Amino acid sequence: MKINLIKAEKILSPTQISIAPYTINPYRGCPFGCLYCYAQENKAVKKQGLVWGEFIDIKINCLELLEQEIKNKKIERVLLGSTVECYPPQEEKFLLTQNIIKILNKNNVAATILTKSPLIKRDLDIISQFNKNKIYLTINFNSEKTKKIFEPNSSALEERLEILKEIQERDINNRVHIAPFLPYIQDIKTICCSVEKYTQEISIELYNFKMGNWPKIKKVIENNFDKKTISKIERIISTKENYESFIKQWTEEMKRIEKTLNKKLLLLAPDFNDYYRASAVYE
Repeated sequence: MKINLIKAEKILSPTQISIAPYTINPYRGCPFGCLYCYAQENKAVKKQGLVWGEFIDIKINCLELLEQEIKNKKIERVLLGSTVECYPPQEEKFLLTQNIIKILNKNNVAATILTKSPLIKRDLDIISQFNKNKIYLTINFNSEKTKKIFEPNSSALEERLEILKEIQERDINNRVHIAPFLPYIQDIKTICCSVEKYTQEISIELYNFKMGNWPKIKKVIENNFDKKTISKIERIISTKENYESFIKQWTEEMKRIEKTLNKKLLLLAPDFNDYYRASAVYE
C-alpha cells in the first residue's frame, strides 16, 4: 500500500447531489479497492498510474482548510465520503474524519457519513452529539462469498450488521444503502429482511453502467457466475427500451418487497445515456 501525504487546495467541494450542497473527502484512493467504485475513473486517480486499492492520498491539511472555509459559508449539511471511504484503515492513525466531525459539530453543520467501514464504531459517541448527523451504512450483498468477489478487502457483512445494530441503539439517524445494485447478482429481499429492524431507511441505487468499471466487472461475473447471468445483464443495457422496461419491472418488484417490510424503499436509477444526473434525488 502506497501512502502519500498531500496538501489540498480546498476541502469543501460544492455538489449538486441532493444529500448535501457540499462534500468533504479527506482521502483519495481507497485500500478497500472495491471493483465497482466509480472513483477509480476520476482523472486525478487515474493520473497516479497505480492499481486501484493499492494507494491512498491523505490530505494532511484538511482540518486547517475546513476551519477557514466553514467561517465564510452558510452550510447546513455536508456529505462525508462522496468519492472515497472516509474511514479507511489509515483513519485510525490520522484521525481526519473524526476531527472533521468535531469541527462540524462545533459549527452546527450536520454530517451525512457514507461508509462501509467498521472503524466508524470508534466515533459513534461524537456523531451522536449532534442529532442532525446521519450515517449511510453500505450493506450491498446478501452473501459473504459474493461480497468477496466485488469487495475483497472490505469488512464482513456480519460485522456491518453488528455496527448497524449499535448505531440504532445509540439512536443515530441512519440509512442502509444498497449500492451499487447489480441485477441478478444481489438478492435485495434477503438484504432488506436482514436489516429492516435496525434502520429507519433503505435505499437502493442501481449500478451506473456508463460511469462504472463495467468491462472489468463483466469479466469477473463471467468467471464467477452462471453463464446466463452476464447475458441477462447485457440484454438490459443493450437498448434504451430494454433498460427502461427493466426499471419498470424492478420498481414493481421493489413495491412487492415493501409490503413485507415496515418501511419504504428509496430507489435511484441513472438514465440510460447519462453518466451523471444532477437531478437525481437521494433523499
